[in-house]
Amino acid sequence: MAVGYTSGDPGKVNVAGDTMTGALTLPGPPSADLHAATKAYVDSSGGGGGGTPSDTVTAETSFGQSAAAGAATAYSRGDHTHGTPAAQTLSGLGGQQQLVVRRAYVTAGDIELPNVGSTWTLLAGLSLSIPAVVGDYVELALMAMVNPGNSDNFLDAAVVVSGSAVRYASNGTGTPASEGWPALYPSPGGFRTTGAIFSVVAEAGDLDGSNLVFGIASMGPGNSVAGDPKIYASSAYPFAWRAMNHRAVLLS
Repeated sequence: MAVGYTSGDPGKVNVAGDTMTGALTLPGPPSADLHAATKAYVDSSGGGGGGTPSDTVTAETSFGQSAAAGAATAYSRGDHTHGTPAAQTLSGLGGQQQLVVRRAYVTAGDIELPNVGSTWTLLAGLSLSIPAVVGDYVELALMAMVNPGNSDNFLDAAVVVSGSAVRYASNGTGTPASEGWPALYPSPGGFRTTGAIFSVVAEAGDLDGSNLVFGIASMGPGNSVAGDPKIYASSAYPFAWRAMNHRAVLLS
């Protein structure tokens, strides 16, 4: 019944405005802009009073975020949480070449050159290896003091596989030049210092496992005098060498 009834039908609501003493039940959901809406319709549309929906202004602004938040600050948004991001790290070198270096000073004792006639022989105690794969460009640099004495021993740097020389610095092949590497050519009558660089692009037959191994070979009659000729390799006069793997490079 309408409140404030004075005349007419007490079961009718005044179209000009009235107050009801009981609930009004609607026939269904609204179908026009000005239709009244049922509670069920309002609740299903996210506007009811059953808690705070996640897409309301209240939920979106409940961050609890630090005012100084940055890349390393954890924060939450009510419906999910962001942890602290991992620190950025470099992955690889961005396509740049990675230089690999191996170096050594040989100081265990001077190395006598063998008396083996015309046979090229690898010298014991002189070996330097560096990781490599086929196609790598590798340079060997050395510094040495040599005392050839009165002999005519020749010297050559070499790539070594399983204890055998497979490529020589003197000409880049498996057979050395007749007098070895010119950088190590003997000067009879006194000692001398020398330095040289040998470069090689690694091929399948140059690799000893996963390494490129360098050695020094000698050929000549030698000398009957003990300790002469020799390559100096002591703490006072070390034999120094360095291998550098530039990896794959463009060669012209």
